[in-house]
Amino acid sequence: HDKVIVGGNVVYYNIDESFAETDKMPQIHIILKEGATLKTGDQLTLVESAGRSALNGGQWQFEIRYPQAYTWEVEETTDAEGKYTLKVRVVSEDYSGQGEAGYEDDDEDNGNEDIPQLDIEAEMAYNTPLRTYAEKNNKFVGTCVPVWNINVDDDNDAKTKLIAEQFNMVVCENEMKFDATEPSQGEFDYYHGDRLVNFANRHGMRVRGHALVWHSQVPGWLTSDGNKNSFNRSREELLAIMKNHIENVVGHWKGKVAEWDVCNEVLSDDQSAVRTDPNAYTLRPSVWQSIGEDFLDSAFVWAHRADPDAVLILNDYGVEFQGQAKAEAFYNLAKYLKEKGVPIDGVGLQCHLDVGNVDINKLKATIDRFNAIGLRCVITELDLGMDDNEANRMQQAKDYYNIARIAMEADNCNELMIWGLTDAMTWRGGRNPLLYDSDLTPKPAYYGLHQGLRETSSAPTAISPLPYGKPSATHVVAETYYNLQGQRITSSAADSIYITSQLMSDGSVRNKKVINR
Repeated sequence: HDKVIVGGNVVYYNIDESFAETDKMPQIHIILKEGATLKTGDQLTLVESAGRSALNGGQWQFEIRYPQAYTWEVEETTDAEGKYTLKVRVVSEDYSGQGEAGYEDDDEDNGNEDIPQLDIEAEMAYNTPLRTYAEKNNKFVGTCVPVWNINVDDDNDAKTKLIAEQFNMVVCENEMKFDATEPSQGEFDYYHGDRLVNFANRHGMRVRGHALVWHSQVPGWLTSDGNKNSFNRSREELLAIMKNHIENVVGHWKGKVAEWDVCNEVLSDDQSAVRTDPNAYTLRPSVWQSIGEDFLDSAFVWAHRADPDAVLILNDYGVEFQGQAKAEAFYNLAKYLKEKGVPIDGVGLQCHLDVGNVDINKLKATIDRFNAIGLRCVITELDLGMDDNEANRMQQAKDYYNIARIAMEADNCNELMIWGLTDAMTWRGGRNPLLYDSDLTPKPAYYGLHQGLRETSSAPTAISPLPYGKPSATHVVAETYYNLQGQRITSSAADSIYITSQLMSDGSVRNKKVINR
């Protein structure tokens, strides 16, 4: 027979695989080989260890699952030195029925509720732009814009016109990153970022800034590969470089860029540490991490000082679904920063996902748990990769629909950003992850997102400021009108009394009663 021999303690951890607290006990299954025979008095040692304890205290025991043969008894002993032994013994060759105890079914589906049947043809009858539905929710739907590939200076360009029509938020794909804004040390280039900001201002759009501190797309004068301190700079030198970069970049766009990804992708993909330490997180090696973990604190503090009204975000990938080790580590890190008093306003879930692998309940659980600790949780880089066939196109539409509903219904999620416009302009080559084909034709994915936004925008909502908003606004992003019964009207009318709801670029809402004579 086999047994488990543990050099240290056997420790019970009352957190299950999805990191939820549980009262389930660990199980040991005894399986007899075919033809095996035992007699009364035969004894099997199952576990030996130096000790036995519980990580979070409390009592626990192994649950034994017996074979459908013989009658068994369990013996657990702890000697004077604390050594723990678990044994089972055959007390009768007659079958007692102990083996009839049911095995717990550990197989769980993703818990996703059935959604209304998507009818793409029916949804095509609604020609209202995506941004209109988002604005009705006092929220944002947006896209990243590769300024090198889309001429945002030309409002008649087909791609530019489509972005302005459909979205009320934009972010530069690359033009505000470190290597683009500071290609030479101390010399800054804001030209292309300014182009997108000017485009957004012309069309009443909110602007995200991406990204201030990242291990990737950093200039060669700083590091050879993003990971190493290639030039052996001191901690003080690297901090001075970071501080100068943040102060200049955030300061340049103060009042124009409403939100920044301050620190991007700082977590390692290996977060196995959370399996034994419920508060753990592991940072990835980078030129910034070589400073020490407090580079995170410094980045947020300096960004806040440069623009006190900007929303400051910790952004990462692979952190979308509660129960994943990296998602747990992401929560631990954000919670730790907030509890330290670091000026972090929220977190960003990148959502670079694949069709059919979207667990909407776990996504909702992730967003909700950040709400519980007073942090925004926004979707920053959504795309849904797939092999292009009819079944996958419909599943992609359903996944976009589900994510839209979750984002629009969550109190602490005020934006949903798509990472690109057409499948021809995606970083995920050949994966067809976006809303439009290369010829700007809307895919089923567009109509799935459209239906999700439309349905949530028609739900009864109060006209109130967004949670966790900044105290001052910059300019009006969108304006909607309501009669005194709370029904939306198309515009202000002469000789009428109405309510105007102004969505500001910082995410806040201004409401006022207007008497128009």
